[in-house]
Amino acid sequence: SMLSAAVWLPWLLLAVRHLAVHHSWLGVTGGAITVWLMTTAGHQQTLLYGLTVAAAWWLFWVIVGRGAFTADAWTGAAAVRDALRTTPIRGWLADIGRAALALVLGLALAAPALLPSLQLADRSVLAGGLSYEDATTFSIEPIALVHFVLPKVFGSNPTDFWGPFSSGEIWGYVGIATLVLAALALAIRPRPTVVLIAGLGSVALLYALGPWLPVHGWAYRLAPLYDVIRAPARAYLVLDLALALLAGLGLQAITRREPDDRRARVLGATVRTLIIAL
Repeated sequence: SMLSAAVWLPWLLLAVRHLAVHHSWLGVTGGAITVWLMTTAGHQQTLLYGLTVAAAWWLFWVIVGRGAFTADAWTGAAAVRDALRTTPIRGWLADIGRAALALVLGLALAAPALLPSLQLADRSVLAGGLSYEDATTFSIEPIALVHFVLPKVFGSNPTDFWGPFSSGEIWGYVGIATLVLAALALAIRPRPTVVLIAGLGSVALLYALGPWLPVHGWAYRLAPLYDVIRAPARAYLVLDLALALLAGLGLQAITRREPDDRRARVLGATVRTLIIAL
């Protein structure tokens, strides 16, 4: 059920971008369909993470659409402030209305599956909220971050795992090549879109560390519904998606021919040489 819900997150982000940039009914329809499919997949924690990321993604593209800055270039703080001040209230209300409509329609389509699950929620061990100790079970311990470069250092599966912590849902490994390409995306051209994706992934990682950092505690106390879910390690979903997107942008940066960008040319040639050597 986790994977069945997670596979729709990239499509949700695509629909949300289209909705925010083009203000079209196609975006509303796409958003409603993806919310419906994510909801009926049967794992509401993944749905909650997806909607949280989609909300931040939507806000970014709405601000881009207001001319505060572009997706490819930064502008000064004064330009951002002026763009936001000159936007009429009705414009913001229209954007919020379209996004809310997509969400409501998606949940309405999922009602035949969602309403019975809500009725059964009172019988769940999660009913009434969780203590912070229970909510932080299956967090990522800092030492487990070594899995990003050495995925089998504590064992390759739960049967031969020798680490002092649970082996469930703690592997965030995406491959060394992915990490290198993601780093290149930030090094070559850290434009607003790249920084946003990196920021979402970074927040997800800090959240996944549970009680080791305050980010999860803030979400637990302040964000709706975050006090009834556990296993912060599942936020790796957002981190791995961010790394995959950054890797794609990094590969694009080193393969696109931009003769005026000497740094991109040098880094691209270096990476291609390493790939050939390996």
